[in-house]
Amino acid sequence: MPKTYTDDVAAALPSSIDGPFQVLDPADHDNWVKLDPAGGGVVAAGLARPTRQIIRPLARTFGLSFTDTMGAAFLYRRLSSTSIAGFYVVTFPIPPDMDLSAVSHVKLIAAAFADATTNGQAVRLSLDVTHFTPGEAPNDAVIDYDWPVPDDWTTGDPREVLIDNGNGVTFDADHFEAGDQLGMLIRRFGTAAEDTFDKDILVSEVLAFEYAARLV
Repeated sequence: MPKTYTDDVAAALPSSIDGPFQVLDPADHDNWVKLDPAGGGVVAAGLARPTRQIIRPLARTFGLSFTDTMGAAFLYRRLSSTSIAGFYVVTFPIPPDMDLSAVSHVKLIAAAFADATTNGQAVRLSLDVTHFTPGEAPNDAVIDYDWPVPDDWTTGDPREVLIDNGNGVTFDADHFEAGDQLGMLIRRFGTAAEDTFDKDILVSEVLAFEYAARLV
């Protein structure tokens, strides 16, 4: 059983620690936090890794879309059910604390522009991704995701959407390299046969890039 000391740590740590000092999850030793003076930080692994988000705002629109709002202040782009439109986000470097061996996610907020009464429909969302290490050629990829629209979706029911590459994540482990620069373009393909939702949608003017961090 874990012990708690309220005066000082002498009973638990009777001498100075040169490091590294590692604390394990007693139920799963793959989950740990390590104080590493030589490495200059506190490193985590497994479920002990914190989840962090980088929020990337709209940089430039793609195709024809319209500015709209939810409530008094939440800003959206309105994307048509009959065209291809979306936006680029501001480019950014892969965070230096990102655990490259872990999966990562791209998320956005979506809402219905008008109440829907049909069920079993989907919206085709396409995420174009360019990443590269300076001095090397860019890598391009496209993730097409047919997001199942909620049944009887109403305008007062915004949802968080995870762009899914088919594995329940956006990017698999080891997709990026240290020092990579990353750009993203999100679009709705209203003209695609896979897009069966006959209403416009509203999507937030930001994308969230979510990752597991090695450093606490």
